[in-house]
Amino acid sequence: MPSRRVTGAAFAFGAGAFFAASFGAFFATALGAFFAVAFGAFFAAAFGFAAAFGFAAALGAFFAATFGAFFAAALGCFFAAMAGFFFAGAEGLFAVFLVFFVFLAAMVPQIIRTSAGREAPKPDRLAARIQVMRGSSSTALFALALSFAALGACTPTRSADASPPLTSAAVTASSSPPAAAAALPRQVSTRAYTRPSAVELKSRLSPLQFEVTQNAATEAPFQNAYWNNHEAGIYVDVATGEPLFSSRDKFESGTGWPSFTRPIEDGRVVEHTDTTLGMARTEVVSAAGNSHLGHVFDDGPAPSGMRYCINSASLRFIPVDRLAAEGYGAYAPSFGGALAADSPPPATSNSCALPPPGETPGCSATLDVAIFARAAGDAQVTRPAGVLEVVNGQEGAQAAVEVTFDPSKLTYAQLLTVWTKGREKASLVYARTATQKQVAAAIALRVADAVPFRRE
Repeated sequence: MPSRRVTGAAFAFGAGAFFAASFGAFFATALGAFFAVAFGAFFAAAFGFAAAFGFAAALGAFFAATFGAFFAAALGCFFAAMAGFFFAGAEGLFAVFLVFFVFLAAMVPQIIRTSAGREAPKPDRLAARIQVMRGSSSTALFALALSFAALGACTPTRSADASPPLTSAAVTASSSPPAAAAALPRQVSTRAYTRPSAVELKSRLSPLQFEVTQNAATEAPFQNAYWNNHEAGIYVDVATGEPLFSSRDKFESGTGWPSFTRPIEDGRVVEHTDTTLGMARTEVVSAAGNSHLGHVFDDGPAPSGMRYCINSASLRFIPVDRLAAEGYGAYAPSFGGALAADSPPPATSNSCALPPPGETPGCSATLDVAIFARAAGDAQVTRPAGVLEVVNGQEGAQAAVEVTFDPSKLTYAQLLTVWTKGREKASLVYARTATQKQVAAAIALRVADAVPFRRE
């Protein structure tokens, strides 16, 4: 249906003509404007665009021919049209003038008849006016038909399967960027989750998990559990078990952190403003546990356009075949046997993987990793404060150990010294960066370039 303001202008024209002919130009202005707002929109909504215009034209022609003379009708049309145009806006200008000319064409012969009626003797004035009213009916019908034909042809038609009129919410969504257009999925489960006490969290979580979820640390990229995980399943809050993300929404972002286009369902992830590291970002935390997860950016792939950059240490992965056994069976139907191929395609042009020249990356690790060739005696090494996790794995074909540490509490050089103490000549360090290579060489340790570490 066309704009209610447009139809309001047309109805103001017909109603204004009636009031002009009956009560004068002043009432045409005031009451015509009132009708434009109060009744024009209602009539348009109830009967449609063409019907509103046709009725307005016929009504104006009928009342002007019956009760008014040329001055009252013309002046009434002018004031009503101007009042209607004021409320209709520029888009109603064409409609107002179209009906105006239809009205004048229908009214001309009636003006002549009305003048003849006024020249009749007073006893016959009523009879003459009644005769004019009868004669005006055919002209009014002509105006109505002409309005329907002209305006109905300009009215957009809607097929039986066309979309319904947009609601305000739909208009907002349709005018938003693609990044905000994709709505969150419906809520799958209403199960409630609670945050454990600080003491319980300290005992339940590993040092790395605790540092990330409770102190908002950021693990090293490409050196974490799930950045390259392609199994089908869901990711839950490591602290509370609350469902957070699905592998169906996980994609390769090139950042070295698990990345998702959206949370698993509405209400599971909460956003906060984060101004640390000298930049304004949006932090995301779990709703039930308030666990720090990572950050969200608006440079992700379709359909949401969002990129949730998440720490692996904040998550626990549950494969599809374990969902029911671990109490997450409600999420199993969403997979329907789907494999990783159903996930969004890679999207590596983002502020973390490829920041614009001269700009700070949107993601920055606060923790670091050291990698050593696995050797006898590793289990006996005393772990100094600052070491958060030790994981066995492979560096190519070589058995290795990955040590995650907090550089604010323990430097890389200090870690190398402690880890290789008493076996310096036999130790082999896999350097991840040029700086690590320089530090290891300064301590006279054997150094090799690191390759992607594969966890066991």
